[in-house]
Amino acid sequence: MPDSRNQIVNVVRQNFWDGIYETRDFSAIPLKDPVRKLIESHFSSSVTNKTCFEVGCFPGRYLAVFGNLGYELCGIDLTPRVENDLPQWFRNNGFKTGDFVKGDFLEYASETKYDVVLSMGFIEHFTNWKDVLIKHLELVKKNGSLVVVTPNYRGGVQRFIHKVLDRTNYKRHVISAMNPEVWAELFKEYDFEIVFSGYFERFYFWADFTKMSYFVKIPTLLLRRLSKFAGFILPRNKELYSPYCGIVAKRFNSH
Repeated sequence: MPDSRNQIVNVVRQNFWDGIYETRDFSAIPLKDPVRKLIESHFSSSVTNKTCFEVGCFPGRYLAVFGNLGYELCGIDLTPRVENDLPQWFRNNGFKTGDFVKGDFLEYASETKYDVVLSMGFIEHFTNWKDVLIKHLELVKKNGSLVVVTPNYRGGVQRFIHKVLDRTNYKRHVISAMNPEVWAELFKEYDFEIVFSGYFERFYFWADFTKMSYFVKIPTLLLRRLSKFAGFILPRNKELYSPYCGIVAKRFNSH
């Protein structure tokens, strides 16, 4: 497969993330969080001598879920607090920590492979996201796993809502990247077995209110309230309106 990584473009400037994360407090993900439940349904607790590496790891809320399961935690991010503040928070909570790198994942080169590679809301900010995914695959050990989750702005209902009411946030995302069917086909080419692939959770949506005008914010808040009610009526796990898409894949031992 031709390597076009030099063409990869991040549609979000790093200073945007740095501004958000500069004063971000660390906290655990609630037990009822749907992404946490997806992780815990596919990975056993109390593992020993296993590692988990998160791409774009700050602020580490989902990486901490693997800490609870017994994994040694590692990761990479460009934001300044990743080298000291984040691993210190993990250690304060009794988690084992390995290497945390402040650097550009697209330029990251390492011979180390991991039992789990985790990617939460990362690939959908890159135009050439398939090459970004391939770089994830290269870090997975034999018999190791890759977990990728992104928001679902591609489904018709979610796409319409975000495009109309949440346009600034919508434009920070590459919508074509939010496609677990395509991910699965790519992973199979690299000898990965698909354990789970699809769209998940009840209908719900979130929005970036920071630059939203009053006239847009009011209907958006109203729609968010209505979406909670609709979520209890509509079936779960639908491409059209579920808020997340994800994949869990395992590397064959023979690869």
